[in-house]
Amino acid sequence: MCLLMHSGLAVAVSASSVEELTLAYLYNFLKFTEWPETDSLSEMTICVSKGAKFGTNPDTLAGRLAQNKKVIIKQLETVKDPRICQLLFLDQSENFMIMGQLLKQIEKLPILTVSDKPDFLDMGGMIVLIENDNRLQFEVDLDTVRKYGLNLNSQVLKIARDVRNK
Repeated sequence: MCLLMHSGLAVAVSASSVEELTLAYLYNFLKFTEWPETDSLSEMTICVSKGAKFGTNPDTLAGRLAQNKKVIIKQLETVKDPRICQLLFLDQSENFMIMGQLLKQIEKLPILTVSDKPDFLDMGGMIVLIENDNRLQFEVDLDTVRKYGLNLNSQVLKIARDVRNK
């Protein structure tokens, strides 16, 4: 799988590759986000809701590094406490109420939240992935990102379709 992050990124996608591109975006968000106090971590954890599908091989990131730490993916149903996550991906198929509860549970914690649910930024999420005209793009709510002590690399912000609250 090609892991993408370059200027002007608006990747044309087919229905079969959306999941793999979503995973590539998540990996790159992990690589290009600064968290407070990650020095003590031995791994960077992406937690995903149970509805998330990442193509034929969800273990594509096995062995990859982000910020010199091993990347692992965990399903939320096996994670008892989402506070262990550095990035939390909530699939659009997730129940609206459950999504709100998860966001409330990690409130004030430095966890990057990403979803492909259209109203995610209005719910308090940080990054929303958007499939539009056979393209996969993303939008960022910068105030929310900063409120939780995170910092997105300027290159990520440059390729976002929209950045709220610059």
